[in-house]
Amino acid sequence: MKNSFFLIAICLALSLSNLLAQYGGGDGLTEQTAFEIHNITQLQYLADMVNNSSDLNYSMDKYFILMADIDDPVTFVIGNTGMHGTTDRKFMGKFDGNMKRINLAINSSSISVSPVVNTALFSRVSNRYFSWGPESATPVYIKNLIVYGYVENNHPGCAAGIAGDIIAEYQDIIISNCINLAKITNSCLTSGNPYTGGIIGIASVNLGTNTIEVSNCYNLGTIYGSGDPGNSWGSTGGIIGRIYDNVHLFNCVNAGFVWGQRNVGGIVGGGGGSNSLTNCVNTGVIEGAGYLGCITGSGNAVITNCWWDKQICPHDD
Repeated sequence: MKNSFFLIAICLALSLSNLLAQYGGGDGLTEQTAFEIHNITQLQYLADMVNNSSDLNYSMDKYFILMADIDDPVTFVIGNTGMHGTTDRKFMGKFDGNMKRINLAINSSSISVSPVVNTALFSRVSNRYFSWGPESATPVYIKNLIVYGYVENNHPGCAAGIAGDIIAEYQDIIISNCINLAKITNSCLTSGNPYTGGIIGIASVNLGTNTIEVSNCYNLGTIYGSGDPGNSWGSTGGIIGRIYDNVHLFNCVNAGFVWGQRNVGGIVGGGGGSNSLTNCVNTGVIEGAGYLGCITGSGNAVITNCWWDKQICPHDD
């Protein structure tokens, strides 16, 4: 009997040791006890669990906090996108960057996760795995995160510093206090709807009356969103490439150079549905082949109290 208890104690100790090796502390159940990420190995573990775990809802309602700068080049993505199948993996938790920096060195051609069509630190963010599955109990968020380095996408799809594709269904998603210093390049030359942004590639609300809120985010990186000149849907923005239906931006600033084929804006490239931009500022140069705007390139978003430097950006909105 004593031997049995001894073996159980050893197993429990090893399990705890493994958990602490995977993360630097915490149990992930609350914001105060978030899983702690101290280094690139622990960030890689988060990516591996989101991308490969048999639990498709692994990150749902879990909390994560970055405890130190990660200066080792991050070459992987968290989540990846298929067509609602077993390869479609999404981050569905809460991530606090704690105002730490992550060095991005992401190239879609060298990522082992397949198929990758959204190239960003968080490839895809949502609050449910399937449209008919369970949704997160509380809003998904990414906040207080700084990224630098570069992101290069050569596949049909999105490129961004923080999140490639954000989809909200029956629950709000919040992106706040994030800063992109990285160079973002989307070299997709097909009709794959290349959405490119400093913070987010595309943000859309699919189901329900919930919202996506993007606030106090800044882009200082250079953004290149090439795409197919004949593709009217490709969009490039300093903050978000494209927004669709109930996406709201507050107090966001672009100071980076932004170039795209069409639908190019200092804050948002293009969009449709009921969206709004409030108290946003662009001081960056905006260039492209068509549909250019200093705040939005195209779309019908409600713009309130936004400002741009007319000497640097002479385009109308």
